[in-house]
Amino acid sequence: LIRHIFRYEKISAVFLYGPGPLPDIIPSIDTVRKEKNMEHCKAKAVPDRDRNKITNSFYQFNRHYNSCWGNRITITKDNTVRPCLYSEIVTGHLGHDYFNDIMEKAKEYWAINKDKIAICKECEFRYTCFDCRELARRENGDLLAKNPFCNYDPFQN
Repeated sequence: LIRHIFRYEKISAVFLYGPGPLPDIIPSIDTVRKEKNMEHCKAKAVPDRDRNKITNSFYQFNRHYNSCWGNRITITKDNTVRPCLYSEIVTGHLGHDYFNDIMEKAKEYWAINKDKIAICKECEFRYTCFDCRELARRENGDLLAKNPFCNYDPFQN
């Protein structure tokens, strides 16, 4: 099912979480095993003040997309499509919803960049930070709230 649905899409990698053999989901695409660990998201949420590490492509991507969710989807083992492995937000279900509808809804979440986030939209570093919307949603109940692990205040410098 997944191979058929994504046959015309440009996919750079497939990441699998959990035990078991690595299946060949899409030929010619690397399949990588990863550990499910939200601590990684928390650590990345703290702004890195070493601006020499920021690439132009990262900066430009963040101007248009969410640095975590942008151009990505997660498909769970029951074919539920989400913007992130850790998210409870559902953008659709493979096999039940039209693929174009799923992707249009996913694009709405991809577009939640720092220009739409309270306080962050005032920050001079907003395109240089990693942004986990799920951390904000879980901590504050608001998808557009400032990331709770960011300790920078743009009003105080």
